[in-house]
Amino acid sequence: MTRLRTRPTASPRMRVLPSCLLAALLVAPVAPALAQVSIVNPGAPGKESRKLSADEAVKIAASRYSAADVQFMQDMIPHHHQALEMAALVGKRTNSPTLIDAAGRIEASQRDEIGFMQQWLAARGETVPDPLAHAAMHASHQMAGMASPAEMAALAKAESTDFDRTFLQLMIRHHAGALKMVEDLLKQRGSAYDPTLLEFVNDVSNDQAAEIERMTAMLATVGSDPRTGLSPGFRDAGTAIANLRL
Repeated sequence: MTRLRTRPTASPRMRVLPSCLLAALLVAPVAPALAQVSIVNPGAPGKESRKLSADEAVKIAASRYSAADVQFMQDMIPHHHQALEMAALVGKRTNSPTLIDAAGRIEASQRDEIGFMQQWLAARGETVPDPLAHAAMHASHQMAGMASPAEMAALAKAESTDFDRTFLQLMIRHHAGALKMVEDLLKQRGSAYDPTLLEFVNDVSNDQAAEIERMTAMLATVGSDPRTGLSPGFRDAGTAIANLRL
């Protein structure tokens, strides 16, 4: 009779022990590494970063927005509103479809962004400026592309290609001013940490930079052809002639 020899089965404790040892070996080297992690606050472009204590990091995370963020939003509301005033002049002073389309884009985007900025400030208990109060602009941004009262009056009186040229020149400068305001905000330590605000700021920068490119191309095509400003009509349409006698 042949006897079969069987291998003894390891006890549950013997099976668990290697797993515990493996886990201990994996965790042990990691703990000191975690304890050495530093919290770094990136500096503005060209500036050095600095280490933050745990309390400082918690304070920044809790606040989510800074005084510079608030000032930016309060300044940008009347800034955007002036763009709406300029765009509102286009319909009755030009027959350029391209310029009319540009004014429509500006009107839609700037109006929506004003609404967002008003809601953002109100939700945080901050002062929401009157869009009509251009004098409320902060001194450091007073000339950030804003057209003067005299320039606005001249634009309102211009017509045809003179209007097209003046509008594009003023609006390009106006949009460039908005880009400067964004640049100034991002230079401030602790600004734009609010994810919603950061996304908004990036959208403003990207959209207005793209609009500047389109308007610059349009400005290059604005000439002195008198046909550009002809008024429509069935029996009383505007006329123009060159090198011929009517």
